This record gives sequence, structure tokens and C-alpha cells, in this order.
Amino acid sequence: MNRLIILLIVLVSASISAIKPPVFKEYPVVTGERLELTKIYCKMHYGMDTYTLKEPKMIVIHCTEAGSLAASLACFKPAKIPDERAYLQSFGDLNVGVHYMVSKKGEIYRLMPDDIIGRHTIGFNYTALGIENVGKNNADLTKAQVHSNAQLVAWLVSQHPSIEYLIGHYEYTNKTLPHFALYIEKVTNYNFTSKVDPGVKFMKELREILKNKYNIILKD
Repeated sequence: MNRLIILLIVLVSASISAIKPPVFKEYPVVTGERLELTKIYCKMHYGMDTYTLKEPKMIVIHCTEAGSLAASLACFKPAKIPDERAYLQSFGDLNVGVHYMVSKKGEIYRLMPDDIIGRHTIGFNYTALGIENVGKNNADLTKAQVHSNAQLVAWLVSQHPSIEYLIGHYEYTNKTLPHFALYIEKVTNYNFTSKVDPGVKFMKELREILKNKYNIILKD
């Protein structure tokens, strides 16, 4: 291998490993009940008898579609999915769950450890870390959130060298994108739900910051 290429790899690796961890606000949602429901969900949908997320390969960015931080956090607190989400409930009692949530001010809340599987993206939960952004819609998201997402993603990449992919939730059904090679779903009638979050603009800005500030380019 060319010495210059080796040097560039070393320099990029060093810059990634030096990324400082964000300041986290803790909002734990993991309970014994959630772990047991996660195990049942994973066995049903992935054929995996576990609730453990080992060597995550992708990060999925979401928007909560709730106007306030309090309402957004409250959605993820129960272990069981509420009755009003009948379609998702019919494919498992596990409530939706992500690892991190970013407020409109850019504050980062940690809901779940990275090594616990969350329910946030059909077909990819077994290998994906999830980040939610508080906002009633894509247009409600802020610059502070984009920058906090970039810092968080960069830090996660430094902690988990296995991560290769970064997608917006709206991209998860796109079979032409590289991440779709990871798709697993054992329940044949569990269909994709239509998603638009967090939007093309948000993901474009996020990817640009990751590239220009952190020297990180992830596959979509």
C-alpha cells in the first residue's frame, strides 16, 4: 500500500479516536420487562434469541413528530407499546425505543445503552443505533440539533468501529442503497411503514458536517 495512503488512514483514525464524548443527560428507559419483550421481538423478527446489540453497523436518524421534549421522552418510557399503535402492536408488545434523543436546543439525552436493541426501524433494529430529534415535523428541526447529531454520530463511530452506514429514517426502505444488504425480517407480512423523517435537508447538512469537521464519511 502506498505510504501516503497509510499515513492518511492513520491520521483519520487518530482524529476519530480523539473525538470528545458529548455531554449526556440520562433518561433511562430499560427495565427487566423491556429486556424480556426485546428478546421476544428479536426472536420473532430476526430469529435471534437475544436483546443484545453487538457491533452495530448503522445509525438511523429520526424525528419524534412531537412538539415538546417532555412529550417525546414520554413516548419511549413504557416497556409496552400503547394500544393506539395497533399495527405495530400486532407484531410485538415491545414499545418503540431509541438510544439517544436530541432536544431542539441540542441537548443529548441517553435513553438506552448502545448494547441493547431498540425498536425504531423495521428490519434493522438488530444492528442499528437510533437517534431521535424532537420536532413535530422535519421543518421544526433546528441547526443546534444538526450539530449535536454530528457530534454524537462522530463519537459513536469512534466508540464502535463496526459502524459503516448512516441513514435518515426516510431512507430505510430504499433497496438501492448499500445499507439494505443488512435487512432481515422473518415475519413476511410485517410491511414497511411510510416515513419522511428527518428529511433530505437535515441529512445533507449532517453528512456535510461529518465530512468537513470530523473527516467521517459513512455509507447510506
